[in-house]
Amino acid sequence: MLSIQTTTSYSEIDSDVDGLPDELSIKVSMPVTSPTKRVLFLGSLSYELDDKVRMAMKGVIGVDESSGIGATGEIIVEGVIGVGD
Repeated sequence: MLSIQTTTSYSEIDSDVDGLPDELSIKVSMPVTSPTKRVLFLGSLSYELDDKVRMAMKGVIGVDESSGIGATGEIIVEGVIGVGD
């Protein structure tokens, strides 16, 4: 079984300074020792709103990226998820 040590970090972004997060910035990184030509990332998230409207949402994030030239060292997947009005 293949086991890869990943590092995951996220931060909430309040673009309109109303005290509520508008975006979620996510970064996942993993070391690779041999040339890697394809990365498939699948993650899930959930969030709730309680102030003006009571709402609970769940979502899935998927990234499938490939390259003809293999990457070595560290692979980083970064993205921003926005909650629009």
